[in-house]
Amino acid sequence: EAEAASGQAAPLPQTIAGATTRAGANYVLEISNNTGYAMTDLRVSPTSSSSWEENVLDGGRFENGQTRRVNLNNYASPMFDVRLTDTDGDTYSFRNVDVSRQALNVTLANIDGSGSGGGNTTSGTNNYYVEITNSTGFAMTDLRVSPTSSSSWEENLLVKERIENGATKRVDLNGYASPMFDIRLTDTDGDTYTFREVDV
Repeated sequence: EAEAASGQAAPLPQTIAGATTRAGANYVLEISNNTGYAMTDLRVSPTSSSSWEENVLDGGRFENGQTRRVNLNNYASPMFDVRLTDTDGDTYSFRNVDVSRQALNVTLANIDGSGSGGGNTTSGTNNYYVEITNSTGFAMTDLRVSPTSSSSWEENLLVKERIENGATKRVDLNGYASPMFDIRLTDTDGDTYTFREVDV
């Protein structure tokens, strides 16, 4: 695996290729890791896809301070979703990224459930988490966790993944002033399960 000098991009050991099509084009996504943690999982999938591609790190690590390039060959659109996982198991998700126009600089502010969409990151905030076990008999395809004080739902945390029946998912909620949250799940039949004023 190529090593990246500070501020320089090094190619990843794997190129992602889309289905062969006459309209396909080649793109490059440049990603900088400035989270303070090494990444062990990096997945890049077309926004139109319902599942994640394989981990392009393939057993390697994307160290803090490095910049990497992911070659995306023969795709009809430059719109991609990107998800990284660090050595602590925290995830960083980016949706609807136009890789023909945008490079990604990943920081702790991008951690999933960090409160950047509704939490307060000023002094006096706390980090929480909630573990959700699915015992409904159906898989969950949509999970939203929002502060009880918010008037709207946060984004779906299950993009391109599901909570299968019998599985447990942990959601980290970092940088919030209050432990009170509302939670809503939607299963494969479209039924919703809503929990209000949950003290996580």
